[in-house]
Amino acid sequence: ALAWADAARRYTALGQNDKAQHALMVARALAPTSRYLLRVTSRFLVHIGDPGAAFRLLNSSPRTTSDPWLMAASIGVASVGGIALSGISSARRILEDDNFRAIERSELAAELATVELAVGADKRSRRLFERSIRDPTDNSLAQAEWASHRLRSFDFDLSSLKVPFPSEAIC
Repeated sequence: ALAWADAARRYTALGQNDKAQHALMVARALAPTSRYLLRVTSRFLVHIGDPGAAFRLLNSSPRTTSDPWLMAASIGVASVGGIALSGISSARRILEDDNFRAIERSELAAELATVELAVGADKRSRRLFERSIRDPTDNSLAQAEWASHRLRSFDFDLSSLKVPFPSEAIC
């Protein structure tokens, strides 16, 4: 399954989206409940301009309602696609579930923070962004960096945070 996903990445880089989509379909047939493949496929579908299909894919998986990584992807896709958000209460429940480590909830906290920022709830957004950078991923760090230019009194030292690939946030 991972080899097919890698082939899809290479086809996408070459602009051969039909072949990439086929490779992802094969990968998902081999590992239909893989978190990685669900996220990769949803990202690809957004890339080719079909966030609705990405949203349906993520929300058709029974894992999404209990997995912070998939829930974050679902909220992000809904935001990008202008799709009405559902499952925010499930997302908040997952965010408070201490069975997940902080890094596992980091992207979900950042996505919820972005939703709060969009509706003008700056204080809640700031708290969620602060939570997202306790043990951030490269994605949540990039979102926090973006938000630091939009939220008053939300500043942090990017160099003090340890993430494997901070380049997206630094740019």
